[in-house]
Amino acid sequence: MPRKKILENMWTEGLVGFDSRETTEIADMVNMPAASALLVLEDMMMLDLIERQREQGVNDDDEVYWSSHKKKGRQPYRWKLADKTVDLIKASELFKF
Repeated sequence: MPRKKILENMWTEGLVGFDSRETTEIADMVNMPAASALLVLEDMMMLDLIERQREQGVNDDDEVYWSSHKKKGRQPYRWKLADKTVDLIKASELFKF
């Protein structure tokens, strides 16, 4: 059930192409603890359903950015649907457009 809920929310939010969200943002979307969401996201990543990336271009001395993140120097994961998943969702009409 959590996988479907996360996939549906990622689809609804349009997390495809260049658009992605941090782990905590996805956890908030589905009302689940971030640690639990991370486990589900990593599980779906291993199945090639979603893609994980690190945020690029954040400086260690960017106080505005790091004030909202727990550990300085650690960039959060960002997640988006894999192209294959987008094609499968479109073909199956699993979620409404």
